[in-house]
Amino acid sequence: MVFREFILPLARRAAEIIGVHLLYIFALPYDELIARYQEVYCFQRLDPESEDALHSRVKPSYDERCIFMYQVL
Repeated sequence: MVFREFILPLARRAAEIIGVHLLYIFALPYDELIARYQEVYCFQRLDPESEDALHSRVKPSYDERCIFMYQVL
């Protein structure tokens, strides 16, 4: 509920005001959660090669097992 009611509207408003084009998350690695982000919130995943490259550069150590997902605003 917090994500849908507060975070997404705030991100969309930021997109209008300052030109943010992309929202990204590091989702917990649970298939049901990943599917929900994809189906309900329209997040996408990178192809495996791009995901590995991104994880090696910018993934925080505390998100070690999490999955990078993004949404175009």
